[in-house]
Amino acid sequence: EIVNAVKTGSIEDPIKVGSLVEDERTELARYVNRCGISCSLEGDEVTGDEPDEKEVSVTIGEKRFWVSSGAAEKIGETLKKIEQLGCKLQVNYAKRHVVQFNEEQEQEYNEMQKEYIELLKVKDELLKDIS
Repeated sequence: EIVNAVKTGSIEDPIKVGSLVEDERTELARYVNRCGISCSLEGDEVTGDEPDEKEVSVTIGEKRFWVSSGAAEKIGETLKKIEQLGCKLQVNYAKRHVVQFNEEQEQEYNEMQKEYIELLKVKDELLKDIS
């Protein structure tokens, strides 16, 4: 029945999955949703209903993560800040090699570096438990 759902792209009638343990049922429903087929786990059946919480794929570099839509927003915002700050750091790094920074410029550069490192820590924390 799962193969038929994948072929047709939807689940018309509930699929009995009682022979699977609960973790396997949950995982099956998650993977079917990731394939683009809306489904929800209700007891020992997978139905064609929309899930309570949909996962969204987020690609970072060459790696894809599946996260809740709320987490995807946070990750997206953090990645955008990292990218913007990274560009500023590169420009300032190049400037430092051409001209000598005064105390205020040096302090600003150091603060940007600290902020960049903190953002990388936030990103790592957001992604640590994600598969």
